[in-house]
Amino acid sequence: AKSDKKNGLPVGLLFKDSQYVAFLVFTFVFYVAIGFEASFLPYYLDEMGFGTNNYGVLLAFRAFMEVPLLLGLSKLSRHFRMQYLIMVAAMLMALECFLFGSVVSSLVSCVGICLLFGLGNGLYLGASPNYIYQLAPDQLKATAQAIYASVLSAAGIVGNLLGGVLFDAVGARPFYLITGAVFMAAVGLFL
Repeated sequence: AKSDKKNGLPVGLLFKDSQYVAFLVFTFVFYVAIGFEASFLPYYLDEMGFGTNNYGVLLAFRAFMEVPLLLGLSKLSRHFRMQYLIMVAAMLMALECFLFGSVVSSLVSCVGICLLFGLGNGLYLGASPNYIYQLAPDQLKATAQAIYASVLSAAGIVGNLLGGVLFDAVGARPFYLITGAVFMAAVGLFL
């Protein structure tokens, strides 16, 4: 402990951990896709003719679907490794985007499909901090979480910048197909 105070915390240890670095790369790509999906949902609703006044309804249903997986995470974590839960979360979000890009034809189907994102987000919100906590050495747990939060912020900026240009260039359905592919690319990187 005394040597840590003199020399500072060995933050470099985090970047020597290949699992932590892989998770940061996954997180960046994953949150670019989150930026795409979340920020441009009102524009999707408008272009599909469902009206932006229904945006709150979608968010409410999504938030409601986060709760069961947040509550059940302790049971799930006894049976599955955290990294698998994280990948399943991303795949649920990807599935929502693929369905938005291909089969949504009414507001009812849109609401039903958006429940997948809520399930995925609930799973991710519960699993990701636990995974970081498992990976980080005891003296660097808070630092590992802070670096993760910084990656989230940077990816959010990139996702919003690229997403606006991309949505205007390709339109609603292709945009969500691309977003689903970005989610799946994140999963591939994490594998």
